[in-house]
Amino acid sequence: MQVQMLKLSRPNAIFSIFTLLANWIGTQAVVANTIVLQAVAKEQVAVGIDAANAGGLIPAKEVEAEAITWPAEMRRKLAGSA
Repeated sequence: MQVQMLKLSRPNAIFSIFTLLANWIGTQAVVANTIVLQAVAKEQVAVGIDAANAGGLIPAKEVEAEAITWPAEMRRKLAGSA
């Protein structure tokens, strides 16, 4: 099997290299952000577990009673911002 090489002019080759490099850098930034966000999420979960273990929980009935008012409050806020 014969492989055909794409022949690029010198400016196109340099542009292609810079494009590949820019894409690689962008990918590395996404990876770094993902790692940071995972660390933050892991820390927040640990804080929540510690609070739960210390008895710092709100009973479900209290949360549900308060949550009933949320849709009406949101509609009022949205109507006021329009």
